[in-house]
Amino acid sequence: MYCPIARALDVLGERWTLLILRELAGGDQRFTDLKRLVVGIPPNVLSNRLKALVDEGVVETRELPPPAARTVYGLTGRGREAMPVLRALARWGHRRRAGWTTAGRDWGFVAFVRGAESCHAFQHCV
Repeated sequence: MYCPIARALDVLGERWTLLILRELAGGDQRFTDLKRLVVGIPPNVLSNRLKALVDEGVVETRELPPPAARTVYGLTGRGREAMPVLRALARWGHRRRAGWTTAGRDWGFVAFVRGAESCHAFQHCV
C-alpha cells in the first residue's frame, strides 16, 4: 500500500533532517556553517543527511567562485516545497512552548533559527 505520508517521512523523517532544512531555508550554507548552526549534530550524520537530501533532489550543491571557492548547500525547488511543512511544525511547536503566546498574531514561519534560543519570522519562505 502506498502512503504519501510514509513516503514524505522516508525523505524528511530522519532525525536532524528538518533542522538542516530549517537552516537552508535562510539561504545557502557551507558544511561548516551547518555543523555550527544545527547544534549537536555529529559531522558524519550531517554528511549522511546532506547526501541523502541531495540524492532525493531536496538539496543541491554548488561551488562558490574564487576567492571563496567553497561548496555550499541550498534548497532546490523540491526542497522549497517542504517549507509549508516546516512552517506548520514551527507554528505547532511555538503554540506549545510553555509560557509563549502568539497573542492572536500570525507569525508566518516561526522557527528557532541560528541557535536554539533565537526566534525569527521568515516571511520570505513561501
